[in-house]
Amino acid sequence: MKQTILGAGLFIVGLAGVIALSQARSGVSTAAPAAASGQYPVLINTCLISNDVRALAAFYQLVLRIPPKFDGEGYAEFNTGAGVLTIFDARARGY
Repeated sequence: MKQTILGAGLFIVGLAGVIALSQARSGVSTAAPAAASGQYPVLINTCLISNDVRALAAFYQLVLRIPPKFDGEGYAEFNTGAGVLTIFDARARGY
């Protein structure tokens, strides 16, 4: 149960990051105006931990419309231009 909740939380955080990157790339902003600085926070890098790197990479390939770069079975990354989305194997990381 704990792993399921952790996995769901990481997925949601990762998906939010991808949406933010996608909106940044398309020029869409849903953020409220920042204080006096006039600048908005930008998500640069996101790391997801998954029990199925290939399946999660396939999902994000559809969302981002770019192919992942794999390094073995336990790691995939998407270079979005604005940042990097990485996916690590949970078992390889001891989770």
